[in-house]
Amino acid sequence: MRDSSGWPEIDPNNCPGSYYELIGNGTGIKILDSEDDRDYQGDSFALVFDAESARYGWLTFGWGSCSWCDAFQSACDDVMFSGDVTEMTKLRKSLVDRIEWRGSIADVVAYASDAEAVRHWSDSGSAQTLIGRIRSRHSAVEDGGQ
Repeated sequence: MRDSSGWPEIDPNNCPGSYYELIGNGTGIKILDSEDDRDYQGDSFALVFDAESARYGWLTFGWGSCSWCDAFQSACDDVMFSGDVTEMTKLRKSLVDRIEWRGSIADVVAYASDAEAVRHWSDSGSAQTLIGRIRSRHSAVEDGGQ
């Protein structure tokens, strides 16, 4: 688990714009690429980089279509209607804690391609789309391309 004591407080007057903004805001974690299911509920997948530890990671999280079934929307309601950042702060920590950290992009791709890991995700193809895009870009960089 990553120490969150140095992260900035969530602004009680402004809800972050997305799960990705919540994770990236002051944590030192950068979202390098992501893919989301294209439906009213589903899963999101992201390749992330932690500058502090120089590690790459794979993040998976689910979401819903309303504040009753989506943690971010529910926490955002708390921020916007009462200025309470407790649930948003817990959500940010929870998301960061669920990142599967690896030493390289190739290691992340190997993890994300593993059948055991994949079976826990939706069957929409979003994870496989992101894995394919990462493989393509990663091999281009290894071959000297951009």
